[in-house]
Amino acid sequence: MLLVFLPRIIIAWRFYIWQVSASLDSPARIADVRVQGPTATRSSFLGFLIRPHLNAPAPPSITEGSLQDVLRRVDRMTDALERTDIFSSVQATVERSRSALAGENSVDVILKVKDRSRLFLKGSTETGNGEGSAVRSCEIRRFAQLTFIVIS
Repeated sequence: MLLVFLPRIIIAWRFYIWQVSASLDSPARIADVRVQGPTATRSSFLGFLIRPHLNAPAPPSITEGSLQDVLRRVDRMTDALERTDIFSSVQATVERSRSALAGENSVDVILKVKDRSRLFLKGSTETGNGEGSAVRSCEIRRFAQLTFIVIS
């Protein structure tokens, strides 16, 4: 069944890539950035991570205020959130701005994130030849990492 739809999917994907590539130089501007999903992360910290990528100048090879510039900024924002290791997944969506005050070429960036658990426990044991050992590891994210080694 999938083999029947596979050529159609490939053609649709190529058309999508062509459409995006053809409009990289079209004007676009980020009007709003929303982060959806974080439950234990302060909005001021998220702003600290995202704000530098909104204000950074575009490199000489990219036209300032173009769709390519917007996509580069979104990629940098997503990368900054992933590097914190606070979130297990980060998904970015760019859509036309819904604000009445936004301009014609304004877009909204929606970053959907999923918090990583704060507590991680791991244990292992090894035995053989009359010897044995046990290792227990506990990681409390954003706080500390503790490791207990028991050798008997």
